[in-house]
Amino acid sequence: MSRAYAPFPGDTRGLGNGDELTRDGWKFKGRGLKQVTGRANYVTFSKYRNKNSFPDDTTGKIDFTEEKPGVDLKGNYLKLSENAMYATQSAIWFWNEGTKYNKKTAKEHADADDVDSVSKAVNRYDTKALPKRKANYDRAKVAFQIDEHYEFLKK
Repeated sequence: MSRAYAPFPGDTRGLGNGDELTRDGWKFKGRGLKQVTGRANYVTFSKYRNKNSFPDDTTGKIDFTEEKPGVDLKGNYLKLSENAMYATQSAIWFWNEGTKYNKKTAKEHADADDVDSVSKAVNRYDTKALPKRKANYDRAKVAFQIDEHYEFLKK
């Protein structure tokens, strides 16, 4: 994980991890419902969560990049996989603010019914999945009568 998520020349992922020896790739691997990955995303999620209150969350401010002193590979980053509340909060952050494609969030692309851009905002590096996502979305629109639902809401 540390090698796979370490920066390399020309890297555009923006993960914010240190080199392989920092073990950041292992520490900040994908966790939470949306698999938040990279030190930079854990930092941004921490700031978002500490700025925005969530109902029934009385745990206070948390730095999800903070490490446990003297204990290798233990820290607050583990909370995203150990606690369903934090896993859910990180997914909310990711959808609303945490990812962008063409300067718009996944939520903004979804509101515009742009499946291709939502997919690229979520994971633009997995281009093989785009056609399958589009087909699944088209089937879901029919099955759940999404267009009819939105028309009803406009009334």
